[in-house]
Amino acid sequence: MSNEKGRKPRHKSSGGEISAPRSIMYGLIWTAGLSAVLLALFSAIVYATPDPGSLVLPAALAAAYIASFFGGLASSWINHGESIPCGLITGGGFFVILILLSLIIPGGAGSKIGFWASAGLHALIIIFSLLGAFAGTSLRESGKRKRPKRR
Repeated sequence: MSNEKGRKPRHKSSGGEISAPRSIMYGLIWTAGLSAVLLALFSAIVYATPDPGSLVLPAALAAAYIASFFGGLASSWINHGESIPCGLITGGGFFVILILLSLIIPGGAGSKIGFWASAGLHALIIIFSLLGAFAGTSLRESGKRKRPKRR
């Protein structure tokens, strides 16, 4: 019962679709990992400037936005579509993680610019995650089109 090349046949359980919670978990892992890398990179760049205090908040927000975009893209790409739920839940999960971290660490963005401005800027994380999820869906769909082979 082997095929022509001697490979084992794939079972549907091992090669089936990935569930939405699993893809969202992978999206959050991508978001958190990329966020840590970008924060390290941006902090090195910011502290090399003459006035690092003025650039800390924009650099941290830029890292969060970029990471949430790619987290939404990853969750949508892994889940083969369903961009709105993947983007909302991945972005919302990252938003909650950042809110919990801001409660633990004193002197965050809320103390400098005010609570509501900080909440609004952090809520943009969900929008960037949604944009990433839409981009992941459109990338996946553009790859499905069959292109004629060159001869």
